[in-house]
Amino acid sequence: MKICLINNLYYPFTRGGAEQVVKNIAEGFKADGQDVFIISSRPLFRRVDKKINGIKTVRFFPWNIFWVGNINRYQAFFRLVWHFFDVFNFYSFLKVRAILKKEKPDLVITHNLKGIGYLVPLAVKSLGIKYFHTIHDVQLVNPSGLIIAGKEDSWDNKCILTKIYQKINKILFSYPQVLISPSKWLMDFYCDKGFFKKARKSIIPNPAPNIKSPTASYQLPATNKLLYIGQLENHKGILFLIEALSELGEDYELLIAGSGNKESIIKEQVKKNDKIKFLGKIENKEVLDLYNKVSLTIVPSLCYENSPMVIYESLAAGTPVLASNIGGVGELIVEGENGYTFTPGNKKDFLEKIKIFLRSREKLPQMKRKAFDSISRHTVENYLRKIKDHL
Repeated sequence: MKICLINNLYYPFTRGGAEQVVKNIAEGFKADGQDVFIISSRPLFRRVDKKINGIKTVRFFPWNIFWVGNINRYQAFFRLVWHFFDVFNFYSFLKVRAILKKEKPDLVITHNLKGIGYLVPLAVKSLGIKYFHTIHDVQLVNPSGLIIAGKEDSWDNKCILTKIYQKINKILFSYPQVLISPSKWLMDFYCDKGFFKKARKSIIPNPAPNIKSPTASYQLPATNKLLYIGQLENHKGILFLIEALSELGEDYELLIAGSGNKESIIKEQVKKNDKIKFLGKIENKEVLDLYNKVSLTIVPSLCYENSPMVIYESLAAGTPVLASNIGGVGELIVEGENGYTFTPGNKKDFLEKIKIFLRSREKLPQMKRKAFDSISRHTVENYLRKIKDHL
């Protein structure tokens, strides 16, 4: 079977977990003997290899005022204009349709389309190809893809432009025959708002990467090493985390890996606090080794999350997780077994939970076993089998 995966970004261009999920799925299909190829975007003046790990990639610049990979560099006004052209990107419609017409896939699975154009579903529908869509965040309801806890009724979620945006997207995304969501929370979120009424619904947790029982890491670490890995943005809770840990009063070392707009602030904090070590952005091949060096991964998001890839990665490495209980996060964490959750943005709750963890170090080897066991069923093979069940 010939399968096309469409996502706004693809390796080596990454901004979040969705890109890693698509890469894992693509490589899984290839290992399964399927003929898989990728359609994605690229910067205007940069050419990219046509094959990545043996998988054909077709990329183009979706004509707009800037490329989606650079969106964080631009102010709100320019993003607003960009979003308008992105929703109605007729160039992308024609480009994607031409690629699909040439390649003739049996199945198209779209993921994040912000930045490659919201007319892509219409392009797939116009060719009569079997069509699945996977949701990863709330970007069809709020163009930023972000809803902050406690600010659900803020102007950007309730204004007339946002409501118009939602109504348009309900029409543009009415074509998929199957809707896939990694979490029940996100599936319910869209269904409650009247999206995807005609699609069959399927909750399929993301495939965890490189699952291999991390026996060596069951030993008790010598020190309390904590890890934050991800975007260095305020909505991800990195500044909240640093501030909260400053009041911990326990021995710890915080490793921070990633990049983003708050990087300069992080570097300043490192100078003031010798308990913080900034690693910068690290390569994917180094990620699992990093998880194995720490006692706990912290995911302190202030925004609603679907099913964060960082949690899958950490649990797959046998490293427990302390995470904000927001969105679909609670579906991955079993309290006191593979990690803990706390109320997002609540410093008191966060400190109580991390103290419970740090003061129960003798339970860590058991938690590490349960962390791995809790994610071990989420293999690429199981994910693909569930996809095939809908064919």
